[in-house]
Amino acid sequence: MSPSIRSGDIVEVGPVTDEITLGDIILYRSRENTAVVHRVVKRDSRNILTRGDSSLDLDMPIINEQVLGKVVEIENEDEKLLCLECGEY
Repeated sequence: MSPSIRSGDIVEVGPVTDEITLGDIILYRSRENTAVVHRVVKRDSRNILTRGDSSLDLDMPIINEQVLGKVVEIENEDEKLLCLECGEY
């Protein structure tokens, strides 16, 4: 997810309390049963498409039931980089 999230950054994930929209960064369980944090780039009534910020390739489509939460805050060891819940960037 570089440059938005770098190795060593701390990611806070909250529950999905509203609709998942384009640009959201979500945590989901992949088909291989691994946790993935990627950005939503497309969605329709059934599927959600994501990809890492530095990737050109889309991930396999996922469904709402695979989503574990939304990223609400990203911080590194020095500072808070992004707070989606409080509107700070």
